[in-house]
Amino acid sequence: MNTNWSDTDLMKKIKNPNTNRQYTIKINTGEITMIGVHNQPDFASIEIEFIPRKYIIELKSLKLYFLQFRNKILSYERLSNIIYDDIKNIYNPIFLKLTMTFNPRGGISSTIII
Repeated sequence: MNTNWSDTDLMKKIKNPNTNRQYTIKINTGEITMIGVHNQPDFASIEIEFIPRKYIIELKSLKLYFLQFRNKILSYERLSNIIYDDIKNIYNPIFLKLTMTFNPRGGISSTIII
């Protein structure tokens, strides 16, 4: 659950143009940036896969939502869970899968899948 880690007002909804049929939407972005827990810049890519119910994600608002994390100090796990929870709470999809792949740091990379 979001505890003021993000501004969810940035996320805009678009009515699902076809609620009579289930379909999957995949959204990818090559770079989300944040400050890691050791005060170093960190970078990740993200894939969001979801089956919409009443609403779909307006992509420009998603971009602005991601930009807010640029100067926040967050662990990989916290950031992944914040984004997942925000999408789940705002859009109430039938299905949601979030995959975040973080760039290697010290030779170790990490992927979080929710």
